[in-house]
Amino acid sequence: MNFPKLFLIPFGILLIAGASAFGQCPSITVIGPSGVTKAGDEMKFRVEIGAVGPQLKYSWTVSDGTIVEGQGTSALRLITDSKSGVAIVTASVTIEGLPSQCEKSASETAPIAERLECGTPTDEWGKIKPNDERGRLDAIFAEMSNDPTNIGFFVLTITPKERLDATNRRVQFIKKHAKFREFDLSRILFALEIGDEERTKFFRIPPGSSAPCDNCLIIKGGDLH
Repeated sequence: MNFPKLFLIPFGILLIAGASAFGQCPSITVIGPSGVTKAGDEMKFRVEIGAVGPQLKYSWTVSDGTIVEGQGTSALRLITDSKSGVAIVTASVTIEGLPSQCEKSASETAPIAERLECGTPTDEWGKIKPNDERGRLDAIFAEMSNDPTNIGFFVLTITPKERLDATNRRVQFIKKHAKFREFDLSRILFALEIGDEERTKFFRIPPGSSAPCDNCLIIKGGDLH
């Protein structure tokens, strides 16, 4: 009678195979918000992780701001500090429940927009040649393009002989150059105030900020045609 042959597999090989099948380490990636967040606004971070068992615990820490939702889960929501002045926020997560030999932590950073002070002009000039003023305006429009949330505020000190309305020649000069550069006029405000000599101050301010001048006439760039 012929008996079937038995093949014996060493126990050590079984252990290696089992570790390979069930102990593989997943990749951990933290994904933050796209673009730049304004100080005081909300940020969201989430974890992307390879296929593993469901019994995972997530512990989050942040370098700045306040966690308002998601501690213990794979998705985090925080509110940034409107007054801290930090440039970036780092969110770090540690995951419990992974195989002991695996990396358990990951982090990601996200930028915060510069906090602007309305009382300090970004640029200022007196009476200059038209081409020199166009160069100053080009630099201003380029700077504002880097942060589409800010409003450009031109405070024009005019002499009593100039027109105190939207037809003012200096308002029209800036408007025409903005249109030539295809810059969004709705992101520009003008303020006219009477003074002894011609002067231009430019402020780059967050939306909703008050005018950096007292008793001045406000003209919205979006209303100009």
